[in-house]
Amino acid sequence: FLLVRLVPKKKVPFLTKLGNASFAVFCLHVFIVLPIAALTSKLSFSVAAPIDVVCAVLICLLLSTDAVNKTFNKIIFKLGDAVTAKRRSK
Repeated sequence: FLLVRLVPKKKVPFLTKLGNASFAVFCLHVFIVLPIAALTSKLSFSVAAPIDVVCAVLICLLLSTDAVNKTFNKIIFKLGDAVTAKRRSK
């Protein structure tokens, strides 16, 4: 119930853009997060936590750009077409 109350009735352009690119962000973030986590794991929590939060925001913004999203979607659709073509040929 609370989640429904928090969702705005009108589209918020910034959030809509992030939502449309969420699959790309979900799939690609691990390749960026793992090296950052390895570097910040050696730091104290009070230093690493703010760095991790800033990196998380920057990663979301970077991976939700139109260029990344369009490229990611092209690759995913090509992979999907290849899998579908293999199934049809059997």
